[in-house]
Amino acid sequence: MTIGERLIEIRGKTPRDEFAAQIGIHPQTLYTYEKGKRAVPLRTAEKICSAYGVSVEWLMTGNGAMRPENEDLMEAGPITEQKHSMHLTLTKKGEEKLMEIYGKLVESQEREIEALKEQVASLKAENAELKARLSLSPTAPGVTPQANTA
Repeated sequence: MTIGERLIEIRGKTPRDEFAAQIGIHPQTLYTYEKGKRAVPLRTAEKICSAYGVSVEWLMTGNGAMRPENEDLMEAGPITEQKHSMHLTLTKKGEEKLMEIYGKLVESQEREIEALKEQVASLKAENAELKARLSLSPTAPGVTPQANTA
């Protein structure tokens, strides 16, 4: 597969003029890259790869994975108008992985809540015990008995 064919694969169904605008080049320039009439400058390749979540090595040489790390969890979309930010969409596998992580987080939080409930119950028992001791003591240290004025 040539670099031009890899560019076409990245572009997918996006019209050439729209794709070119998203990476800041003229549609005719993109056409020459796709047809192999001109070499893709590294700076342009980096823009394309950044915008579409593609490996620079894959685009330039065809070696390695098209999408680096977590390639099966996210799908990259085109950059948005003038913000040059990538739009990512979770794949089904990515959604499952996210739900697995969320489930573990919820379980962990539930364990922490149970531990805190146990601590509260223990503190309440200790507080009740201290109140009972205080009421049995004729005078607690630092407390002066008050006369019953009723």
